[in-house]
Amino acid sequence: MSPSWRWWWAFWLFTPLIQADAASGISFTPQQCSTFQWSNLPGVSERAAVIVPVTMEGRTYYFQLDTGSYLTYLKGDLAQQNGWLNDSDHSVSLPQMAFAGAVLPPGKAANLPSQKSRRGTLGLSSLMGRRLVIDYPLQRVCLIEPGQWNPENDQYFEWIPAALVKGGLSIPVTLGDETLSSVLLDSGSSMFSLLIRSPEWKKYTGIEDEAGAPLKVVGGAWGHKIEVLGAAAEVSLKFGSITIQKPDVYTVRPLAEEARTFGAGVFQGVLGNALFWDRVVVMKLDGPDFALGVSKLGK
Repeated sequence: MSPSWRWWWAFWLFTPLIQADAASGISFTPQQCSTFQWSNLPGVSERAAVIVPVTMEGRTYYFQLDTGSYLTYLKGDLAQQNGWLNDSDHSVSLPQMAFAGAVLPPGKAANLPSQKSRRGTLGLSSLMGRRLVIDYPLQRVCLIEPGQWNPENDQYFEWIPAALVKGGLSIPVTLGDETLSSVLLDSGSSMFSLLIRSPEWKKYTGIEDEAGAPLKVVGGAWGHKIEVLGAAAEVSLKFGSITIQKPDVYTVRPLAEEARTFGAGVFQGVLGNALFWDRVVVMKLDGPDFALGVSKLGK
Protein backbone atom coordinates (compact mmCIF):
# COMPACT_ATOMS: atom_id res chain seq x y z
CA MET A 1 0.00 0.00 0.00
CA SER A 2 1.19 3.48 -0.74
CA PRO A 3 -1.27 6.00 0.72
CA SER A 4 0.81 9.05 0.01
CA TRP A 5 1.19 10.92 -3.27
CA ARG A 6 4.31 11.85 -5.11
CA TRP A 7 5.43 14.56 -7.48
CA TRP A 8 7.39 14.37 -10.70
CA TRP A 9 10.70 16.07 -9.92
CA ALA A 10 14.16 16.33 -11.45
CA PHE A 11 17.31 14.88 -9.85
CA TRP A 12 20.31 16.62 -8.34
CA LEU A 13 23.85 15.25 -8.14
CA PHE A 14 25.28 14.26 -4.80
CA THR A 15 28.04 15.88 -2.76
CA PRO A 16 30.71 14.10 -0.67
CA LEU A 17 30.06 12.75 2.81
CA ILE A 18 29.65 15.39 5.51
CA GLN A 19 30.67 15.43 9.15
CA ALA A 20 28.66 14.81 12.29
CA ASP A 21 26.41 17.51 13.70
CA ALA A 22 28.80 18.97 16.25
CA ALA A 23 26.48 21.87 17.02
CA SER A 24 23.70 19.60 18.27
CA GLY A 25 25.88 17.00 19.97
CA ILE A 26 24.32 14.20 17.92
CA SER A 27 27.03 12.03 16.41
CA PHE A 28 27.25 9.15 13.97
CA THR A 29 30.26 7.57 12.35
CA PRO A 30 30.86 8.57 8.71
CA GLN A 31 30.36 4.94 7.73
CA GLN A 32 26.75 5.07 8.96
CA CYS A 33 25.65 8.00 6.78
CA SER A 34 25.52 9.44 3.29
CA THR A 35 24.37 12.77 1.94
CA PHE A 36 21.06 13.48 0.28
CA GLN A 37 19.98 16.27 -2.02
CA TRP A 38 16.72 18.12 -2.37
CA SER A 39 14.85 17.94 -5.64
CA ASN A 40 13.66 21.36 -6.77
CA LEU A 41 10.18 22.26 -8.00
CA PRO A 42 10.81 25.66 -9.63
CA GLY A 43 8.59 28.42 -8.33
CA VAL A 44 7.09 26.21 -5.61
CA SER A 45 9.70 24.58 -3.38
CA GLU A 46 13.43 23.92 -3.36
CA ARG A 47 12.77 20.97 -1.03
CA ALA A 48 10.27 19.02 -3.06
CA ALA A 49 11.74 15.54 -2.48
CA VAL A 50 14.60 13.80 -0.68
CA ILE A 51 16.85 12.11 -3.25
CA VAL A 52 19.31 9.49 -1.97
CA PRO A 53 22.04 7.37 -3.60
CA VAL A 54 21.66 3.58 -3.59
CA THR A 55 24.24 1.20 -5.05
CA MET A 56 23.40 -2.16 -6.63
CA GLU A 57 25.81 -4.40 -8.51
CA GLY A 58 28.45 -1.68 -8.53
CA ARG A 59 26.23 1.04 -10.00
CA THR A 60 24.78 4.02 -8.15
CA TYR A 61 21.20 5.13 -8.74
CA TYR A 62 19.24 8.04 -7.29
CA PHE A 63 15.96 7.15 -5.60
CA GLN A 64 13.40 9.21 -3.75
CA LEU A 65 13.32 8.34 -0.05
CA ASP A 66 9.64 7.71 0.59
CA THR A 67 8.68 6.41 4.03
CA GLY A 68 5.01 6.85 3.13
CA SER A 69 5.37 3.95 0.71
CA TYR A 70 5.87 0.52 2.22
CA LEU A 71 7.13 -0.93 -1.05
CA THR A 72 10.30 -0.07 -2.91
CA TYR A 73 9.65 0.68 -6.59
CA LEU A 74 11.85 0.54 -9.66
CA LYS A 75 10.76 2.72 -12.55
CA GLY A 76 11.19 2.90 -16.28
CA ASP A 77 13.31 0.09 -17.75
CA LEU A 78 15.73 -0.20 -14.81
CA ALA A 79 14.56 -3.66 -13.70
CA GLN A 80 14.39 -5.09 -17.21
CA GLN A 81 17.76 -3.63 -18.22
CA ASN A 82 19.51 -5.32 -15.32
CA GLY A 83 17.72 -8.67 -15.46
CA TRP A 84 15.93 -8.13 -12.13
CA LEU A 85 12.39 -8.46 -13.51
CA ASN A 86 10.51 -11.69 -12.84
CA ASP A 87 8.61 -12.63 -16.01
CA SER A 88 6.07 -14.71 -14.08
CA ASP A 89 4.51 -11.94 -11.99
CA HIS A 90 6.38 -8.77 -13.11
CA SER A 91 7.78 -8.29 -9.62
CA VAL A 92 11.40 -7.30 -9.09
CA SER A 93 14.10 -9.32 -7.34
CA LEU A 94 16.47 -6.72 -5.94
CA PRO A 95 20.14 -7.59 -5.56
CA GLN A 96 22.09 -6.57 -2.48
CA MET A 97 21.78 -2.81 -1.99
CA ALA A 98 24.14 -0.38 -0.27
CA PHE A 99 22.41 2.64 1.26
CA ALA A 100 23.39 5.17 3.93
CA GLY A 101 26.17 3.10 5.41
CA ALA A 102 24.21 -0.16 5.50
CA VAL A 103 24.21 -3.16 3.19
CA LEU A 104 20.69 -4.42 2.62
CA PRO A 105 20.18 -8.07 1.67
CA PRO A 106 18.49 -9.06 -1.59
CA GLY A 107 14.77 -8.34 -1.49
CA LYS A 108 11.61 -7.67 -3.43
CA ALA A 109 10.36 -4.53 -5.14
CA ALA A 110 7.50 -3.50 -7.41
CA ASN A 111 7.97 -2.42 -11.01
CA LEU A 112 6.52 0.75 -12.55
CA PRO A 113 7.78 0.78 -16.15
CA SER A 114 5.46 3.60 -17.21
CA GLN A 115 6.98 6.09 -14.74
CA LYS A 116 10.29 7.36 -16.03
CA SER A 117 10.81 10.59 -14.08
CA ARG A 118 13.23 8.95 -11.63
CA ARG A 119 14.90 5.58 -11.29
CA GLY A 120 13.15 4.42 -8.17
CA THR A 121 11.49 4.96 -4.82
CA LEU A 122 13.03 3.57 -1.63
CA GLY A 123 10.19 2.47 0.62
CA LEU A 124 9.90 1.47 4.26
CA SER A 125 10.02 -2.30 3.66
CA SER A 126 13.68 -2.08 2.62
CA LEU A 127 14.59 -0.27 5.86
CA MET A 128 12.80 -2.33 8.50
CA GLY A 129 14.78 -3.68 11.44
CA ARG A 130 17.04 -0.63 11.62
CA ARG A 131 16.96 3.06 12.63
CA LEU A 132 16.59 5.58 9.85
CA VAL A 133 18.05 9.00 10.65
CA ILE A 134 17.19 12.01 8.48
CA ASP A 135 19.34 14.99 9.40
CA TYR A 136 17.63 17.84 7.55
CA PRO A 137 20.01 20.70 8.47
CA LEU A 138 23.09 18.74 7.36
CA GLN A 139 21.35 16.91 4.51
CA ARG A 140 22.40 13.41 5.46
CA VAL A 141 20.69 10.08 5.97
CA CYS A 142 21.97 7.33 8.23
CA LEU A 143 20.74 3.74 8.48
CA ILE A 144 21.82 2.29 11.81
CA GLU A 145 22.03 -1.48 12.16
CA PRO A 146 20.74 -3.17 15.34
CA GLY A 147 23.23 -2.82 18.17
CA GLN A 148 25.10 0.06 16.51
CA TRP A 149 22.95 2.91 17.83
CA ASN A 150 24.90 5.13 20.24
CA PRO A 151 22.70 5.37 23.39
CA GLU A 152 24.31 8.72 24.24
CA ASN A 153 22.32 10.16 21.34
CA ASP A 154 19.02 9.41 23.13
CA GLN A 155 19.26 12.55 25.29
CA TYR A 156 19.07 14.81 22.25
CA PHE A 157 15.70 13.52 21.10
CA GLU A 158 12.08 13.70 22.12
CA TRP A 159 10.82 10.12 21.70
CA ILE A 160 7.22 9.61 20.60
CA PRO A 161 5.68 6.12 20.58
CA ALA A 162 4.80 4.98 17.07
CA ALA A 163 2.97 2.06 15.49
CA LEU A 164 3.34 0.18 12.24
CA VAL A 165 -0.07 0.50 10.59
CA LYS A 166 -0.79 -0.99 7.16
CA GLY A 167 2.85 -0.72 6.20
CA GLY A 168 3.35 2.84 7.45
CA LEU A 169 4.86 4.25 10.64
CA SER A 170 2.34 6.45 12.42
CA ILE A 171 2.20 8.60 15.55
CA PRO A 172 -0.60 10.37 17.45
CA VAL A 173 -0.73 14.17 17.23
CA THR A 174 -3.02 16.80 18.67
CA LEU A 175 -4.35 19.53 16.42
CA GLY A 176 -6.27 22.14 18.35
CA ASP A 177 -8.68 20.22 20.58
CA GLU A 178 -8.63 17.05 18.50
CA THR A 179 -6.34 14.03 18.80
CA LEU A 180 -5.45 12.41 15.50
CA SER A 181 -4.48 8.94 16.67
CA SER A 182 -2.83 7.67 13.49
CA VAL A 183 -0.81 10.15 11.42
CA LEU A 184 1.53 8.73 8.78
CA LEU A 185 5.21 9.75 8.75
CA ASP A 186 5.82 10.38 5.07
CA SER A 187 9.12 11.70 3.75
CA GLY A 188 7.54 11.60 0.29
CA SER A 189 5.18 14.45 1.19
CA SER A 190 8.29 16.52 1.43
CA MET A 191 7.33 20.19 1.16
CA PHE A 192 4.18 19.91 3.28
CA SER A 193 3.97 19.94 7.06
CA LEU A 194 0.61 18.30 7.80
CA LEU A 195 -1.98 16.99 5.34
CA ILE A 196 -5.49 16.50 6.74
CA ARG A 197 -8.95 15.80 5.37
CA SER A 198 -11.05 18.60 3.96
CA PRO A 199 -13.55 18.89 6.89
CA GLU A 200 -10.73 19.22 9.44
CA TRP A 201 -8.83 21.58 7.14
CA LYS A 202 -11.84 23.90 6.94
CA LYS A 203 -12.39 23.67 10.69
CA TYR A 204 -8.83 24.50 11.73
CA THR A 205 -8.04 27.11 9.08
CA GLY A 206 -11.41 28.86 9.30
CA ILE A 207 -11.73 28.77 5.49
CA GLU A 208 -15.13 27.44 4.46
CA ASP A 209 -14.70 27.89 0.73
CA GLU A 210 -11.72 25.98 -0.66
CA ALA A 211 -11.50 28.50 -3.48
CA GLY A 212 -10.23 30.94 -0.85
CA ALA A 213 -7.13 28.87 -0.01
CA PRO A 214 -4.06 31.16 -0.09
CA LEU A 215 -1.85 28.39 -1.50
CA LYS A 216 -2.65 26.05 -4.36
CA VAL A 217 -0.17 23.61 -5.87
CA VAL A 218 -0.90 21.27 -8.77
CA GLY A 219 1.18 18.13 -9.14
CA GLY A 220 1.12 14.43 -9.88
CA ALA A 221 0.64 11.39 -7.65
CA TRP A 222 1.41 7.98 -9.11
CA GLY A 223 0.19 9.08 -12.51
CA HIS A 224 -2.80 11.09 -11.24
CA LYS A 225 -3.19 14.86 -11.29
CA ILE A 226 -3.89 16.38 -7.88
CA GLU A 227 -4.29 19.79 -6.29
CA VAL A 228 -3.04 20.64 -2.80
CA LEU A 229 -4.62 23.52 -0.88
CA GLY A 230 -2.74 25.14 1.98
CA ALA A 231 -3.32 27.70 4.74
CA ALA A 232 -2.13 28.47 8.27
CA ALA A 233 -4.03 26.72 11.03
CA GLU A 234 -5.63 28.84 13.74
CA VAL A 235 -4.58 26.32 16.39
CA SER A 236 -1.38 24.63 17.57
CA LEU A 237 -0.02 21.21 16.64
CA LYS A 238 1.42 18.99 19.37
CA PHE A 239 3.24 15.68 19.38
CA GLY A 240 5.02 14.49 22.48
CA SER A 241 6.15 17.63 24.32
CA ILE A 242 6.74 19.52 21.07
CA THR A 243 4.30 22.32 20.22
CA ILE A 244 4.20 24.12 16.90
CA GLN A 245 2.10 27.26 16.85
CA LYS A 246 -0.26 27.74 13.91
CA PRO A 247 1.44 25.43 11.42
CA ASP A 248 0.58 25.41 7.74
CA VAL A 249 -1.88 22.62 7.01
CA TYR A 250 -2.93 21.19 3.67
CA THR A 251 -5.66 19.16 2.06
CA VAL A 252 -5.86 17.28 -1.24
CA ARG A 253 -8.24 17.44 -4.16
CA PRO A 254 -10.05 15.73 -5.90
CA LEU A 255 -11.85 13.58 -3.34
CA ALA A 256 -10.55 10.33 -4.83
CA GLU A 257 -6.98 11.52 -4.23
CA GLU A 258 -7.84 12.45 -0.65
CA ALA A 259 -8.93 8.86 -0.06
CA ARG A 260 -5.69 7.56 -1.57
CA THR A 261 -3.57 9.98 0.47
CA PHE A 262 -5.05 8.80 3.77
CA GLY A 263 -5.07 5.10 2.92
CA ALA A 264 -8.84 4.86 2.48
CA GLY A 265 -9.43 6.09 6.03
CA VAL A 266 -6.56 4.24 7.75
CA PHE A 267 -4.69 7.47 8.53
CA GLN A 268 -6.13 10.71 9.90
CA GLY A 269 -3.27 12.80 8.61
CA VAL A 270 0.13 12.78 6.94
CA LEU A 271 3.27 14.46 8.30
CA GLY A 272 5.77 15.56 5.66
CA ASN A 273 9.32 16.85 5.92
CA ALA A 274 8.51 20.54 6.27
CA LEU A 275 7.84 20.33 10.02
CA PHE A 276 11.35 19.03 10.61
CA TRP A 277 13.57 21.13 8.32
CA ASP A 278 15.46 22.54 11.33
CA ARG A 279 15.70 19.21 13.15
CA VAL A 280 17.01 15.65 13.02
CA VAL A 281 14.48 12.81 13.07
CA VAL A 282 14.94 9.12 13.83
CA MET A 283 12.47 6.49 12.71
CA LYS A 284 12.99 3.59 15.09
CA LEU A 285 12.12 0.59 12.93
CA ASP A 286 13.94 -2.01 15.02
CA GLY A 287 10.93 -3.05 17.12
CA PRO A 288 9.26 -4.48 19.02
CA ASP A 289 8.66 -0.91 20.21
CA PHE A 290 8.56 1.53 17.30
CA ALA A 291 9.14 5.24 17.88
CA LEU A 292 9.84 8.60 16.28
CA GLY A 293 12.74 10.60 17.66
CA VAL A 294 12.70 14.37 17.05
CA SER A 295 15.78 16.38 18.03
CA LYS A 296 15.30 18.98 20.73
CA LEU A 297 16.01 22.49 19.54
CA GLY A 298 18.89 24.10 21.39
CA LYS A 299 20.61 20.80 22.13
